[in-house]
Amino acid sequence: MKRKPSQTYFCLLAIGLAFTGILASVILLERTAILSTAIKILRINTITPTPGPPRHLVCPSIPSTAILLPPAPYDEALGDCALIGKSGEIDAWLTELEQIAASCNANRETNWAGVLAVREHLDSQVDELYQPTEEGNAIFQFICPSYWSPELSERGEGDNPFSHHYTDWLKSIGEDVVKYCTMIDELVKPLWQACDEINFCWTDPETQHSIIMRNMNSAQLNYNYTDFFYTNSLLTYGWGNFRIFFNEASIVCPLVQWLPTPTPTLLSFVFIPNINPNCYSGPDQSFSKIGVAMKGVPYLMDGSNLARDWFRIMLTDSIGCWVPSSSGMPSRDISGLRVLFDIPTYTPTPVPVVCTGLNFDQCSQYPQCKWIYMNVSYCTKN
Repeated sequence: MKRKPSQTYFCLLAIGLAFTGILASVILLERTAILSTAIKILRINTITPTPGPPRHLVCPSIPSTAILLPPAPYDEALGDCALIGKSGEIDAWLTELEQIAASCNANRETNWAGVLAVREHLDSQVDELYQPTEEGNAIFQFICPSYWSPELSERGEGDNPFSHHYTDWLKSIGEDVVKYCTMIDELVKPLWQACDEINFCWTDPETQHSIIMRNMNSAQLNYNYTDFFYTNSLLTYGWGNFRIFFNEASIVCPLVQWLPTPTPTLLSFVFIPNINPNCYSGPDQSFSKIGVAMKGVPYLMDGSNLARDWFRIMLTDSIGCWVPSSSGMPSRDISGLRVLFDIPTYTPTPVPVVCTGLNFDQCSQYPQCKWIYMNVSYCTKN
């Protein structure tokens, strides 16, 4: 059956109108999306913070207490020998250190309560500060550099000789008291670092809270470590063990007993070494060594040799010995210092010769030996 021309015309018109409507809808949707994106970009770039507090945290302060230790009873230059006869003075000094450490330990819980309060305050500051809208957060999202955090470390062993064993021990106890009090003062330091890190690199609230949590964990470790440090480094291995193991009889001094240096008079000749010279029984290094004169310690001068290149000094009240004049400086002009004429003469001690085992050439060099000619020749004592 054939369609009428009017029916065909209306069909084509309907199809055309439908296609035109679909095309117009697609174009409208595309333009709407572009306009929406443009509006979104404009909103991101023109976002204005609402009135509120400034966008930074108020960081805590780190207290600092000046730790003044009492005068030490040891002398690093003289070593353990200077500790002989000072047991009472050492014990009194250790008692003063105990009192200082105890006063710092009394602040431990108070300071830790302050750390907990600071942590809570920082978290609340992060929540109260203005945060941009979801679109605006993109402006502040970037990778922050890693933040340095100090690590606790144990004190290492010293490399001083044994003659400084007790001296180094006392020195380390004093240093550990200062270290402990400083740790107590700085319990809040990790949270100060968290606050500084957040202000340095502004991020989203979740990241800011994680920074506070991470540094709070460091503060907790430091807090726990202070208890261990006080118990072990101070109470036990500090003055506790020192009082148990300090033994003057175990101190080995250079061949002579350590005695206080005689107090020089105005008319005395005094020699002050600028090194630690060996002190000999006569004015030459070939003589036997009596002891060691200590650098910076004044010694009374008893006389010199004729050449004035050796001085006899009083190492103790009763022991005199000889040191090179180049090893120090006299306290005044030595023109009035007496010259000693009863200087001992050095007589070399004969070295015994062992003939057994020498070959022919060696055996013939010693009059004490003779060479025996036999089936098996050998050297023997003459």
